[in-house]
Amino acid sequence: MSNIEQFLAGQAGILAESTLRTYRARLAVFAEFAGTQSVNSLLCKSFLGHLLNSGRGRRTAATYYTTLHILYEWLREAGIVDANPVPKLKHFAIPSIERQTITLEDVTKLLERAKTDGRGDWTYAILCAWETGLRLGDVATLRWREVNVADQVIRRIPIKTRRFGKTVEIPISPELLQAMRKTPPYVEGDSSFVCPGMAQKYLYDQHRTLSAEFIRLARKAGVNKSIHCIRHGRVSHLLNKGVPIAVVRSITGQSLKVLQGYSHGADLETKRVALA
Repeated sequence: MSNIEQFLAGQAGILAESTLRTYRARLAVFAEFAGTQSVNSLLCKSFLGHLLNSGRGRRTAATYYTTLHILYEWLREAGIVDANPVPKLKHFAIPSIERQTITLEDVTKLLERAKTDGRGDWTYAILCAWETGLRLGDVATLRWREVNVADQVIRRIPIKTRRFGKTVEIPISPELLQAMRKTPPYVEGDSSFVCPGMAQKYLYDQHRTLSAEFIRLARKAGVNKSIHCIRHGRVSHLLNKGVPIAVVRSITGQSLKVLQGYSHGADLETKRVALA
């Protein structure tokens, strides 16, 4: 049994099953990154950079790193390893990097690839992520009861900010609504979801399977970015169009502080217009 499996087995019955799934998914990402390398402080610092470069935010990267620290602290206390090779996060300053974004041109390439591959689920997911700015988990687990077809609007409390209970209202374009209606049926899935197949995969291991599927599709399309970059791209696109931050915030549910971090993303044409 690997160290990770020993740790998870030791937490069974202590932690909630949902927490264990989260830990398993995060540690799987690290295991894939580390491979056969020895775990030390330098590798851990590289892991943080890997998470940021793959499109994850600083806070998300910190939670992955903290889970890794918890793993080795438990192994140390259990006498399985002599010391915890993962320093506390305060020893590392997580670099603030520019948010990678996907352009409208990239989205077009992704949609063409999804249609070529006959992936109606990803045609829907890519279009939904771009037009709504929703995160992968919210795209995958969107339910029909949250979609008002008559008013063409989505009303949903995002997963990440569910504890605040704030609903976001997002207009639905006719093209997106058509893509929703064409999502392939999933016999064993829950038909209350817009895309039962994606919901099934997300509920099984959160974003791991879906993220891997997207990366494979994106590489075929010549777009070497993660699906979360679509959210960043949509926000930058809206801001470049001159949409007020307050309106963008009401669509994405992001804080003012986060949205201010997109100021670097103004494209050259937008800057020219501003200075004219």
